[in-house]
Amino acid sequence: GSLRPSYRMGGEIPGIGISLENGSLMRRLAKGRPLKARIKNGSEIVPDTESANIVCELPGSSKKDEWIVVGGHYDGHDIAQGAMDNLSGTVATMELARVLKRYEGKFKRSIRFICFACEEIGVTGSTCYVDLHKDEMKDVAIMLNLELGGLANKDGTQHAAFTVYQPPELKESLEAFGGEIGYPMTVSIGTGAASDHWPFYMQGVPAVTMGAEPSPRQLIVGRGWGHTTADMMDKVDPK
Repeated sequence: GSLRPSYRMGGEIPGIGISLENGSLMRRLAKGRPLKARIKNGSEIVPDTESANIVCELPGSSKKDEWIVVGGHYDGHDIAQGAMDNLSGTVATMELARVLKRYEGKFKRSIRFICFACEEIGVTGSTCYVDLHKDEMKDVAIMLNLELGGLANKDGTQHAAFTVYQPPELKESLEAFGGEIGYPMTVSIGTGAASDHWPFYMQGVPAVTMGAEPSPRQLIVGRGWGHTTADMMDKVDPK
């Protein structure tokens, strides 16, 4: 099992993650009856450790004091490479920064690209960032969170997936944008605290997560290969 510490999260009841196989075995053994299990946890908290967010900025022009924040976390579960979750989002963030650098000075608003640390232990990096920049949150036009990208279907096609957290009016705008560019995409409205959009959302910042719509190949069961030893480079499309 895994019992990972979280930043400002958790409570008196411990939560331990186990594999689907072990969970299925326990269910079969129980067969509707109470089941006793002995759990050995090898997690260790190492105090006084440090990590860092990686930030770069592209200055705007007429509205340079307003910000668009684009980011994705660069950490992953230590049981695999974390190619889906979230090397894909890290690469997308860095590549956007590289490509948009060519157009410096042509954007009205400034853009801040952030590779967040420690998302997997309670969205720590983005939480600390927001705590340190609360006075700037009123000037953030939108936060675009990049998570779980690069998932291609068996035929090589890709399908973008957006989740709008607030405001709901963004859903219509994104759907119209998808129609203009002719790229297959789905847009949904949701809530959830499990990624780096959340600290911004809690400060009232418009927030959207962008990823890739998984195919049946990715979602064999449950959430698929995410947070498992199978989250390796062969699960993502390098394009």
